[in-house]
Amino acid sequence: MNKAIYISILLFCLSCARTKTINLRPHSFNSPPTGIIHLVIPGLSEEQFLFLDEKTIKGATYIAIKNFTCFGSSWAHNLTKMRTNIATSLVSQMTGSAGSLNQCSEVSLVPIWDKLKPFAYKSVLLEVGGSVYSDALKCDKEFFKNTAVFTSKEGLTAKNTFHYQDKVEVSDGQRLSDKSCAKGECFSSLENNFFKIWDELKVSKNKYMMISDYTLMNHINKRDKEGFLKKIKEINLFINQVFSRIVNIEQNVLFLVSGTQSMNVSLGRSFSRKSLNLRRMQKSMTGPIWAYGPQAENFCGSYPEYEIYNRMFWQTQEFEIPFKDLLNL
Repeated sequence: MNKAIYISILLFCLSCARTKTINLRPHSFNSPPTGIIHLVIPGLSEEQFLFLDEKTIKGATYIAIKNFTCFGSSWAHNLTKMRTNIATSLVSQMTGSAGSLNQCSEVSLVPIWDKLKPFAYKSVLLEVGGSVYSDALKCDKEFFKNTAVFTSKEGLTAKNTFHYQDKVEVSDGQRLSDKSCAKGECFSSLENNFFKIWDELKVSKNKYMMISDYTLMNHINKRDKEGFLKKIKEINLFINQVFSRIVNIEQNVLFLVSGTQSMNVSLGRSFSRKSLNLRRMQKSMTGPIWAYGPQAENFCGSYPEYEIYNRMFWQTQEFEIPFKDLLNL
């Protein structure tokens, strides 16, 4: 009898002492993040990373999505349509709404930066190659009142501008256009703009940054194969840089990468990377999502893309975050 008790105690202790892992990596479950980075790329699908050149795959800059601990898929639809546009998909991830942007029901809910504001989160939306700014304002003039918006888009000129080589101030309610885009093609890279703005956010203990990068979809729509391949390589490098310069150092940062309006690759009869034909790409009804860091476990599985909003904060009853009830989660 005593022997059985000792064995039971030993097994219990071993179960408590074991290292918790996810996707072959150590992971701390139910830990609230103090920093959130959410990169949304219209047109992105997981198979597109296979078109990185062989030198990139074999070298030090391997496929960046291997860094993530959790992979899921999100359904790009809402309550009224099986296919939505990019603006509706992006705003649904900002608000957690399943409605339609065309009916203004999508922005009737509180965007994520409004929810985070009372808890001392500083928020930024960085737009690259496109913008949802005007569409959202048509429905709610105060949609961006609690976040700063930085837009890097060809030909866009706003009252206020920014440049990654200059001092950048992050103020709620402001919109700034990239000075390098004023005369046409933008010269500042995603990497330069992002890290400049993130450095400014470091003064805040809690920070949220969403990046919507339309550039990949722009290349697909233009059938620009060279630009598409260059952009995939840039995305791969950028993800690796975020890990090495932020996530692996600051530790308590949730890093998300999600696709929306994803485009699937068709090789036809060939199995060569050189056979990529952007004309054969077809829009998918699901998009990928990768996650790493606190709360990454919430993003495994399949779910509508508007659920990404709530999954950033959901926790089990045993580990309540202080503002969970106030967020109505």
